[in-house]
Amino acid sequence: MWIAGGTQRPHEADYLRELKTFADGLACREQIRFVGERRDIARLLAASDIHCQPNSEPEPFGLAFVEALHASLPVVTSDLGGVREIVTPACGVLVPGGDAPALASALQELIDDPSRRAALGAAGPARARALCDPATQVAALERALQ
Repeated sequence: MWIAGGTQRPHEADYLRELKTFADGLACREQIRFVGERRDIARLLAASDIHCQPNSEPEPFGLAFVEALHASLPVVTSDLGGVREIVTPACGVLVPGGDAPALASALQELIDDPSRRAALGAAGPARARALCDPATQVAALERALQ
């Protein structure tokens, strides 16, 4: 498991320290990598099997989800906010926010079922294009304005 991202605010730094301390106490600690802020996200996504981002609060639009879909990764995330407009059952799994057992179950199902993982991942690029392809969006804007 790779945890990517840097901190910008003091409470984020505190959270990262807490997360690292928690991870240090786990039996699977050797499988967890805190990779920090990265500029090669496309490379990380290409080397990944699943994009898991269980948000604790809704966000209006998650570009990270679209990037993961574009990279043919199935997405597992919390059913909160704008992600409902991004991730469909064809390309990912939404779990109730804050429900760790549901999150673990969804991840385990995808880990155990490579064909489902591949099917969800294969649907990702088309979903990403439908949401963010410039030509598609300009055409939709033109239709709306007419």
